[in-house]
Parts: sequence; structure tokens; C-alpha cells
Amino acid sequence: MFPRSLVAAMAAPALLALPIQIPRAEARPSFFIGGGATATSKGFQGGWGISSGVGLPIAPNADFLVRADYHAVPAERGETVYYDPIRFINSGTSLFGAWPEGVPRASMESVMLGLRLHPSEGRVRVYLDAQVGVGHGPDRKPSRTVYPYYQTAEEHRIEANVALGFGNGIQVRLPAVGSLFADAHYDFFFLEGVPSPVIPVRVGLGLP
Repeated sequence: MFPRSLVAAMAAPALLALPIQIPRAEARPSFFIGGGATATSKGFQGGWGISSGVGLPIAPNADFLVRADYHAVPAERGETVYYDPIRFINSGTSLFGAWPEGVPRASMESVMLGLRLHPSEGRVRVYLDAQVGVGHGPDRKPSRTVYPYYQTAEEHRIEANVALGFGNGIQVRLPAVGSLFADAHYDFFFLEGVPSPVIPVRVGLGLP
């Protein structure tokens, strides 16, 4: 797993190889937050998540982007999982798909940075993202149940490794109050036993 992640980490800067300018003094950061469904390679199965971040203009058509994500998806066989009292809320069919019966939640988080390319003008903008960072989640070590719905803390170990994200979206700038956005990404976690890629589909609000 290490050589694979090392190659990914070395290749990522090439994907982001664009002329980087020093941010202009008048450049203002923008903030965004959103939520929605999170799919995996198995499709939409009730997974969900939230995203937030900040962008700093570095050129008329490019922003430096920092993005943080949380994903909750059905755990795959062999993963270390935690008893999740709200899994019963996730059961059944929803707008995010049908959560598999009796399958607990696997939680994954990531922080990535990179570039967002977009038109320099216009109220409606289509953008492209490319980021690299760190993702972490549960490993595949089987957990030992010592009491119903309780597991010893020492059985839970978190792995972290390189994460890559690619996506596109659309932004509608609103008069004086910020913007609305909708986007979808493919996020690759180089972690054994973690469903990858995860596919977050988000809608949300941007400020300013």
C-alpha cells in the first residue's frame, strides 16, 4: 500500500501544475458548506456526508482551495466498525438510497487542498476541482465484542494515508447574499478495507 500511495502523492502535483500567482491584495477568501448523499463503488446505499472549505483567488479564473469532508457509508465486510445508535435512522429507503439492513456505519474523513478552475466572469459558473490531501478511516482489523453493542477501545485503530479528489460543479451567484452550488466529486482513499472511491454529491451555500 505504501508504494501506491507514494506514487499518488508524487503524481498529484503534476495534475495541479498551473502557473500560480501570488494572491492579489484585494483578493477575498470565500467560504462554502454543504451536504448531501455519498455513494461508493456499490452505488447509493443510504450514505451521507457534509463538506466545507475555503477558496482564495490566485488568478481571475482559479482559486486555491482547502476542502474538508465527512462521509458516513455502509461498512464493508472485514472493516472495523463502531456500534452506531443512529444506524437505525439510516435504515430503510431514503433520498440517499436504501441502507443495507443490519449493516453499521463506517466513517471517513479527509482534508485536501488544490485548485478550482472556473470562468473569470458570469453569475452562473461551472467549475473543475483537483485536490490532494489526507484521508483516514477504520482499518480492516476485526473488532472483538465483549458485550452486546460494546467493543473494547484498543480494538479500534485508525489508518491515514494519501487522498485524491476530482470533481466538477455549478455555482449560481446571488445578488449581495453569496451563492448556491451543486457538485459531485470522486474521492480516492488509499486505505485497505475502505470503500474507494467515495462519490459525494453536495448542495450548499457559499459566502460571499
